[in-house]
Amino acid sequence: MFVIKSYRYNNPIVILAAFSLFMFFRNLNIRNNIYINKISKTVLAAYLIHEHYMIRPLLAEYVSTIHCSYSLTNETIVYICLAILILAIAFIIEQIRNILFTPIYSIINKSTKQQI
Repeated sequence: MFVIKSYRYNNPIVILAAFSLFMFFRNLNIRNNIYINKISKTVLAAYLIHEHYMIRPLLAEYVSTIHCSYSLTNETIVYICLAILILAIAFIIEQIRNILFTPIYSIINKSTKQQI
């Protein structure tokens, strides 16, 4: 009996791709780009939202329903819309977090500068 072993994240191709991306970004000179910083915060928030233990099963059930109900073209469109929706929610949450915590950060910065 022939068994195919799934490597998932241990797959040599995935490791090679990750290493290649790391090498590409290592030599890229971006500096301190405000847009890249905002997008990276939003992507982190989206990751934390969709990997939450209460959200992940709901998304898995929704994706299964989509997969069984739609054609490939419509399924792809729904997945793209779902990804955009999650990123939009993450962006809104990140903006609210930024508004709420900016005064706290400034107070912390002032107090640490006075101690030095």
